[in-house]
Amino acid sequence: MRRALTICLSGLLLSSMVCAQDEAPAREVPSGAWGLTLDEALRIAIEQNQSVHTSRLGIPRAFLDTESAASVFDPVATGSMNFSHNRQAFFSTNPFSGFAAGQLSVAQSEALFFSAGLSKTWSTGASTGISYNLTRQRTENQFSLNPSYAPSISLTGRQPLLKGGWDDTNLENTRLAAKQLEVSQLSYKQQALETAASVEQQYYELVFGYENILVSRKVLDVAESSHVRTVSFINAGLQAPADSIDSSSFVAEARARLEISHLQLLDARDTLLSLLHARENIVDWDVQIWPIDRVDAELIPPEISVEQALEIALRNRPDFLQAEMDITSKEISLRARDQDLLPQLDLTASWTWNGLGNSRNNSHEALFDGSFYDVAIGLELSYPIFNRLARAEYNQADIDLDISKRNLFTLRQQIILEVRTGLRSLESARASLAESEAARRRAEAELDLRKTRVAAEFDTPFEVRQAEEAFVRAEATVLRARINMYQAQTELERRLGTLLDTRGVQLSYPVEYNGVELP
Repeated sequence: MRRALTICLSGLLLSSMVCAQDEAPAREVPSGAWGLTLDEALRIAIEQNQSVHTSRLGIPRAFLDTESAASVFDPVATGSMNFSHNRQAFFSTNPFSGFAAGQLSVAQSEALFFSAGLSKTWSTGASTGISYNLTRQRTENQFSLNPSYAPSISLTGRQPLLKGGWDDTNLENTRLAAKQLEVSQLSYKQQALETAASVEQQYYELVFGYENILVSRKVLDVAESSHVRTVSFINAGLQAPADSIDSSSFVAEARARLEISHLQLLDARDTLLSLLHARENIVDWDVQIWPIDRVDAELIPPEISVEQALEIALRNRPDFLQAEMDITSKEISLRARDQDLLPQLDLTASWTWNGLGNSRNNSHEALFDGSFYDVAIGLELSYPIFNRLARAEYNQADIDLDISKRNLFTLRQQIILEVRTGLRSLESARASLAESEAARRRAEAELDLRKTRVAAEFDTPFEVRQAEEAFVRAEATVLRARINMYQAQTELERRLGTLLDTRGVQLSYPVEYNGVELP
């Protein structure tokens, strides 16, 4: 429901423009040129722009961080085996020791030890384990079991009762990693939004580049035709020879303007190509991009209040949602640091079954008989006298949370400002277009009047040339104003965070990475 409202409200911003563009005829693509629509440019940028692709890779990276954080609760299997052979000096005067009395002898022994176990840490902070141990020992002691087999099975457990005994502490990294995964998805959308806005702005600059060349050619045509008339009137004695200098200067200026227009077009093309990342080799950059979409549609200001626009922005802006998640992450860390202030009080327990025999069989029979065991249970308490580390970390987490809240407040104020100025900028651009169109109509009427007066010999060709120049420049002003209006529309969509939705751009979120399935 909320998403439908967002699309409905933000759709008001483009409804008139889309309808008008549907009625506008498509541009005919010149031979050898790359015909490119705005939708195609946006799609190519989202697919090929390396900044967008890099931010997209942040999603599987963040997911792998969640796997790393959850791995602390995975069971751990252990095993070890070692063999030792000892030759120790032995001296005894006891004739029953088995060694020559009163002489230095060698006491030899061998030991083989094997151990295997399985341990696991739980989200409550508890750690449990089970292990199997077997020791085989052979000595020269005649008064002991030789060889001897001593198997044992042990169950151990430790449960923190205060510090470390709560989910807020033990699941901190897991929860933070999950939030970071959401943040990485928003970062991807934010980068795609910014890139799409830049592509659309530059696409309109490319359109302006072509139209500006046409206007510059008109200026040159006017200048050249005016110069021809001026020369003919000078030859006829109707104008002073000095007028030729002025008309020649007008022609030179018009030619320079046309050359500058060509260079501006190339700049717009190269900038758009860099955003699209569509060319790897420098020789491939010399391609003619022909923008197919028109910009002669009339934009009607959206019937949307500032409050509605702000609601849309706060619900769709990825940077604002990231700031909200940052507060949630800081709250998770603060709760964990609060638990760290408690003393360390652990409940420990262990149960070990033992066996003994001169062979593996009878030693394990004694083990499973259950008659020989060790049982222990206890409490362990530790607490730093001043606990300065825990207090410092808690205060730091509290400050970090306060900073995040203030950053969110500041960002919200910035969004309010951007939305309000964005709506006014679009309205101002529309008014500027209306003003420039009115000025063009006045220039056209003035030109018609001058032509009529020249025919009636009330004005000279000089006044006609000035009127023609004013009219052509008025056309250039209208063109720039129309491009500015479209770009103001794009900027408002970016500020609302709805540009991708209204343009129908679908982001492709990764579903697996190197065989690892992503959520």
